[in-house]
Amino acid sequence: MSTYKPMCPQCHGVHTIIRTSRRTTPTFQTLYCDCLNEHCMTRFVVESATTHIIHSMFEDKPLPVKAGKQENQLTLNI
Repeated sequence: MSTYKPMCPQCHGVHTIIRTSRRTTPTFQTLYCDCLNEHCMTRFVVESATTHIIHSMFEDKPLPVKAGKQENQLTLNI
């Protein structure tokens, strides 16, 4: 699996690191990055958005309850 490496806007190098990130919504996040080129050392921000889904195996069904684990059940006294 490949790792996303943002490109430095100053030196255009890909020898960068993502220091931290903040997820604003499930489809949008802000990445705070540093260029590791010793002649550049630029600190920059990348904003990343998910624009659309190509394919998904997700179904709109409730997740199954594991055997022996019955949480949130209501008892009706009739």
